[in-house]
Amino acid sequence: MMITKTQETEICDYLLSKKLPIDILIEVQDHFISEIYHLERENDLQFPEAFKEVKENWRKDLTLSWKGEFSLIDSTDFMRKITKQIERANILQSLKFVIPSVFIIFLVANFSNVNFFQAFFITAIFLPLLYASINYIRHYKEFRLPKKYHSQILTLHQNGIFIFFLVISPMINVFSKFFDEPKEFQEMLSFNFSGITDLKIVIVFLSQLLVFGGISYSLISQEKYLKQIKSVKPFLKYLKPS
Repeated sequence: MMITKTQETEICDYLLSKKLPIDILIEVQDHFISEIYHLERENDLQFPEAFKEVKENWRKDLTLSWKGEFSLIDSTDFMRKITKQIERANILQSLKFVIPSVFIIFLVANFSNVNFFQAFFITAIFLPLLYASINYIRHYKEFRLPKKYHSQILTLHQNGIFIFFLVISPMINVFSKFFDEPKEFQEMLSFNFSGITDLKIVIVFLSQLLVFGGISYSLISQEKYLKQIKSVKPFLKYLKPS
């Protein structure tokens, strides 16, 4: 027995009530349909009984609760697990860009003159930031969809696509120090940091991690968001714009 459109809508409405992001909902819905179909065929059940049994099988994972998160919105253990997996994967992928970038800047600071270091440092920060900005403009309509459907999360990757905006403030602070005292700034990243306090060195180092980390995390989120939104778009006809 195949799932009818009415039954599929019933499954979808149930999963929407569990506040699942649409891209995750689509995958979970496929699991629900597969499990319901299996129960109907193997156990000779009708849709209501099979659907009830599948809901019970997923009850623990899809029970809404609040467990002290910063967000006051209830979530499920299933979504907490998925969120952590995505954040961990994006951070690890981001570090693959951040660590080599900071290391290369450190090497250039030690083995080049001030003028070359200035040009290299500006390029190293400006180019990925420019790329993130251009990518956002090119796909503006796609990136604005969460605003149109703000009552529903389309994909968990949507929260990271704007992070490159947040690094602009610390980037301005870094650049201000960089242009005011370029030689001292370079020395903070070199082996020759006598006379410069450890606190200044730590601040400069952390600022670089924040800037490069924010931009790279944003780029990764943008890429994954655009990939996921392709599967989400056909589903938008079932949602009401906010």
